[in-house]
Amino acid sequence: MSARPGFDLDAAFDDDYLHFYAPYTTEERSDADAALIGGLLGLRSGETVLDLACGTGRIAVRFAQHGCRVVGLDRSPRFLAIARETALARGVEAQWFEGDQRRLHFVEEFDAVLSWFTSFGYDDDATSRDILARVQRALVPGGRFLLETMNVFQVAFDGEREVKKVGRDRMVDRKRFDAVGGFVVHDRTIEREDRPPRAFTFAVRLFTVPELRGWLEAAGFRDVQAFGGDGEPFCVESERLIVVATKPA
Repeated sequence: MSARPGFDLDAAFDDDYLHFYAPYTTEERSDADAALIGGLLGLRSGETVLDLACGTGRIAVRFAQHGCRVVGLDRSPRFLAIARETALARGVEAQWFEGDQRRLHFVEEFDAVLSWFTSFGYDDDATSRDILARVQRALVPGGRFLLETMNVFQVAFDGEREVKKVGRDRMVDRKRFDAVGGFVVHDRTIEREDRPPRAFTFAVRLFTVPELRGWLEAAGFRDVQAFGGDGEPFCVESERLIVVATKPA
């Protein structure tokens, strides 16, 4: 297997990330995402939900508004501060924890766990498999897990250069897909008017449906279903990949 480049995860998820991804995380988009996730998970008011790598809490807060008991976990204190402010402004309660999904310690506490917006796949395979096992342990019997990521087929045959612009600021990703290792490498350059430019590299593990199903079943999940980014049956042309898996009752 090819060697993956090492990188600082915190460098990829910081204020620059919030700046350039704001157009993709609008209120309307967040409402639609939460509705899609809730439908695929069959969430009901009163259920307990864990949002892994919850970021600024845009999904978790919406579940709290619909009567779920919500826990958000993220490694960024900056993102969690925004999540707390949002929950307070909307008059809802949620628990927010600064932590790493690689050290998830809950045991049979949640009816549902979600990993949204490519929050999984930044570690080596052994660590990623362990994360799935930890998620399985965190669920009550019959609990559901939803994981969303990129569609490997779209990435493998997509263009090599992607540019996001906010005003005159630019974030440029030059992408290289490693077909042997199963990951995409992003060489990212950020140029903003109010600060010096910077560049860094990070990699994300991607999966075919059979491969991810195998990993989930090895972690103890069953009934693994695959969907496209809008909840349609998954196909090669799907923009994203969403899988929903169940812990046996």
